[in-house]
Amino acid sequence: MVYKNMQYSAWLDNAYNQNTVQGDDATCEQLRMVEVDQGGVKVTRPEYEVVVDYMANLQRAGSNNFTVGLLPKNAVPETAGSADSCITGLSDSAAHVILLLNENFNASTLAHEIGHEFGLAVTTGAGCTDKHNNDGRAIEGFRVLSGKNKSFIEGNGEYANTNIADCDKVAYATPVVPVMYQSAQDPKFRWMRKDDYESLLGKFTGASDEPLRDEGEAASGDWMVVQGYVDSSGTLTYVQPLYRITQRNISAPTGTGYTARLYTGDNGTGTSLGSYPFGTSQYTINLPNGQMVTTDSNMFIFSIPYVDTARSLVLTGPKNTLTVNKSTLGTTTPLSILQTPRKALRSAETSPLHGVALMTVVLSITGSNTVPTE
Repeated sequence: MVYKNMQYSAWLDNAYNQNTVQGDDATCEQLRMVEVDQGGVKVTRPEYEVVVDYMANLQRAGSNNFTVGLLPKNAVPETAGSADSCITGLSDSAAHVILLLNENFNASTLAHEIGHEFGLAVTTGAGCTDKHNNDGRAIEGFRVLSGKNKSFIEGNGEYANTNIADCDKVAYATPVVPVMYQSAQDPKFRWMRKDDYESLLGKFTGASDEPLRDEGEAASGDWMVVQGYVDSSGTLTYVQPLYRITQRNISAPTGTGYTARLYTGDNGTGTSLGSYPFGTSQYTINLPNGQMVTTDSNMFIFSIPYVDTARSLVLTGPKNTLTVNKSTLGTTTPLSILQTPRKALRSAETSPLHGVALMTVVLSITGSNTVPTE
């Protein structure tokens, strides 16, 4: 990708400044824009979107579910005229991608972001309206390896009592705050609430007589990953090269507004082999001022059962229809010349698969807009 310029972003302005008046406040109104090859066409997109897209397609090692990236400040939305980032953490739950600034990274920050991925503080007595919990009075525990107390009543063996705001912005004195406290805190100050712990326990264990197992391990099977973009009007604009996975690290479709359908015939003809409603992914954005914003992105990524007999995939939305037909290379050929996810080796990854052609696959959009055949 090639850096192009900075552009005004209404959603960032609204998230950070609570308005969409360009130029009234130079803080956090602009995004870094880059040029990328998208299906053989040069397009300009926000840099953070391209990074999320790339990381979502990294091949996960074994059954690991999360892809975590540490980025320099200027790789995510920044304050106009400086290198100070307007975002300290950004995640896409559909793809289990978490981006953090390397300047602000610590273990509790990562635990906090993974907590959002598992829905903590949403079903566990949240108290805050933005999926956080600021009440440390329910914390009672200790650090096993060091034996240090982590208790609201008995104290914190690693941190002194501190006045800090609860969800109603009322200050109270506490030696410990929840992992899901809404703003960054010293790792020694944070600990797990009992309700959050029990929520996680239910996700990672079965019946009480069963041993602890990794419930996060992705389901084995045969899945097809569908990924693409919509524009600001809701028009489907592009679908990425499809690929198959045998570990379902990309989640099933969620949301509404769009539908993906598989058919036995070209161009959505024949018998339906499955219908899957979906919506765009949601970004969870943590701002330096402690606020968290959840907003729709213009990206979608999900996995559906792979069906070798399908000849077309049809995506429909409120504005248009996008169709991917089966290759003409023969009836035994998969739905497309399926690509494998981009490979990652330890913390380094290989070059992205930008510009990879779907050989003989036709991409078309009904109406006046068309996507060239690749």
